[in-house]
Amino acid sequence: MWLAQASGIATPTREDLARLDRKRPNKGSNDDWTHPHDPDARLTKMKNGRTHLAHKAEPTVDLKTGAVVAVTIQAADQGDTETIKKTLTTAAENLETVKPASEVVRELVADKGYYSNELLKDLRVLGIRTYISEPGARP
Repeated sequence: MWLAQASGIATPTREDLARLDRKRPNKGSNDDWTHPHDPDARLTKMKNGRTHLAHKAEPTVDLKTGAVVAVTIQAADQGDTETIKKTLTTAAENLETVKPASEVVRELVADKGYYSNELLKDLRVLGIRTYISEPGARP
């Protein structure tokens, strides 16, 4: 919406926004655009193809209890394989305050967006078993 208004469309419709994104050769960069009320927001492409200035909320849930053990808010332009490091660290710190050290993070379940060989190696060194599907793998 902010991108459309800055481009001269005062009250854009959904179709206007989609058309604007399709026609622009340079979709924009975080150097070119800032949110007027939230300068920390970053450009990101949503699943429906539209571009927004946003943040990335990443929750962590204990699968045994269903308890939310951490929620991190990070820049939307960072990839999942980078943001998971902060989220996992925050979850481990939160769990350590309520559980004995022997019961903290031992397993990680995540979708294919979090898959990277480097991340899997790092988690193996930490003794964390992973359940992350490989991109392109079929169920």
